[in-house]
Amino acid sequence: MKATIEKAEGVHREVRVEIPWSTVKDEMDRALRELAKGLALPGFRKGKVPLPVVRQRYGRQVSEDAVAHLMQDALEAALVQNKLRPVSRVEISRGDLQEGQPYAFTARFEVRPDIEIKEYKGLQEEKGVAQVKPEDVDREIDRLREEHASLVPVEGRDTAAKDDVAVIDYRASRNGRPLKGGERQGYLLHIGAGKALPGFEEHVGGMRVGEEREFDLEFPRDASDSELAGQVVHFSVRLVALKRREIPALTDEFVLDLGDAALATVADLRGRIEKTLLAREDARLAEEQREKLIGKLIERNPFPVPPSMVERQQQAYLAEMEALLGQGGGLERLGMTREKLLGDLRERAERSVRGNLLLLAVAEKEKITVEDADVEEHLAQLAERLGQNLAQVKARFAEGDAREELRYRLLRDKVLEYLLHSSNMPPQAPPPAAGAPA
Repeated sequence: MKATIEKAEGVHREVRVEIPWSTVKDEMDRALRELAKGLALPGFRKGKVPLPVVRQRYGRQVSEDAVAHLMQDALEAALVQNKLRPVSRVEISRGDLQEGQPYAFTARFEVRPDIEIKEYKGLQEEKGVAQVKPEDVDREIDRLREEHASLVPVEGRDTAAKDDVAVIDYRASRNGRPLKGGERQGYLLHIGAGKALPGFEEHVGGMRVGEEREFDLEFPRDASDSELAGQVVHFSVRLVALKRREIPALTDEFVLDLGDAALATVADLRGRIEKTLLAREDARLAEEQREKLIGKLIERNPFPVPPSMVERQQQAYLAEMEALLGQGGGLERLGMTREKLLGDLRERAERSVRGNLLLLAVAEKEKITVEDADVEEHLAQLAERLGQNLAQVKARFAEGDAREELRYRLLRDKVLEYLLHSSNMPPQAPPPAAGAPA
């Protein structure tokens, strides 16, 4: 086997591979003999068909299969021989098979760039000190009270209005046929929350208890149910009752009802929330510091980035966004299309790929690694933090690429810690309190 790199521009590679005719012929003969072992034709017993007859009938297909098998092996050998690791799909241009001649094919692909990282030590980036304001704690307490709201009957009126929780029965059909799973009894609809199919809450608003109403709605084109996307559905709705959310008062009794043995008073609750918010803000500031550090790393170390890696990252971001926004036509409600969102995500995706490749380059240069012991320690800490069984946590990270992704995250953290320590940057001092002397 002979492999020649015919093109090496940036991250693009083109490799021409030649397989000797003797190798091709041996593989085709082997494949024919293997086929003949189990072959039965009129006039011949199973396994007794002469090879010339097998070749005449099946030679072309056997040749194509044999060459395909040889190409796969030859390509793998060529990549190892030339120390090439494709990061994109390999595109193959097949040559013509001619008796007595070497078989040649060309492989085109992208590789990880060779990065000669230079400026990466002493990159200074300040990290602010986490602070929490009383109103931040108030907001969290209000959210907690909202979560523990109870539903009580609406008194003094029977017409559905904004912020009511309507108890409804409904049926959905399309072209006169009921939709599978399209009938609900006692469904709770929070009017004005914007969580239902666009237009549904508006139709229920203004209904009176006991009233039945029918209407048609078109599902958004980006609806999560592809069979209903862009389709008109007919709804029959009956308003059964009206309820409102009653938010509990902030008292020690409310705190005790939360069921946390460490919390007995409102002061306890405020202290817990403040501590949680401080930890959350400190983590946010640390990540912000790291992202700014990566930005400086990118700025000082330009290199060509493989388009295929950027595209994969784009698609990953898009899948995340669609999962978050796709329910109930989220993209359409935001006035965005899939194509527009994909374009907007390109810059973010390219930055992510550049940052990851640079961090890997630093890891290789400084010989920073993640050992199995690091992974085991992280999983043990995660299990303890989540209050879960260690074996279950390990099983979750044994599926698919989860363990390798975890190893990369741990490596990324190690490299960033190394870069931060090399800069010796102290935390930024908090601003003086209002009214304090400068």
